[in-house]
Amino acid sequence: MNAGYLACLVWVCAAILLLTGWRRQLIGDFPAARAVAYLAGLIGLMAVSKSGGAAVYYPMLWTGAWATAALAAVRPASRQAYAWFSAVLCSVVWLWSRGLYAVDPVFVLWDARLDPPLLAGALCALTAGGFREHFAVAAFSSLAGLLPVVEETGIWAWADALALTWLTARFASLLTSLLTSLLAGPVPLLRLRAFAYRYKSSRFKEEREP
Repeated sequence: MNAGYLACLVWVCAAILLLTGWRRQLIGDFPAARAVAYLAGLIGLMAVSKSGGAAVYYPMLWTGAWATAALAAVRPASRQAYAWFSAVLCSVVWLWSRGLYAVDPVFVLWDARLDPPLLAGALCALTAGGFREHFAVAAFSSLAGLLPVVEETGIWAWADALALTWLTARFASLLTSLLTSLLAGPVPLLRLRAFAYRYKSSRFKEEREP
């Protein structure tokens, strides 16, 4: 897949979900107007970055500024500190996996380009909660992982990594919340009781049969 296709696909799907009533699941309580402003600025800077030179880093600086502002708005302070810790942890995992693959390709789980974002996104879902934290952690980990090599890989490869990290974090977090609500609700208990009733009924029939 060419660089940039994944990021564009995620952006288009995110826009469709925002317009069709999935705002809460997608960005939580984050204002939709700000999300659109960030994406518009990012796409504009991605176009400017084609000129090369220092312009390559403009989208990264833009994203880093928004990520810092997003974490600064997190309350209480303990949650904000934990989000910063999560960002550092995910960045370390990203750098560790990239370095490990460079030493020995046998450690590649799926794809050398996709494994670090997937690992960082999954860890982000486990260590951070909420859209602001997910976005900030995905942004900082992708910056830490690809900032030193962005001139080699290209800015669109970084955009793909950022989109994949955030998408993995949001999907894993929503899936975890769904499973938790199902397990905590009355449905599993009712199913367990129904299974116990069927089991007792079958045992009773077996005992009555000659």
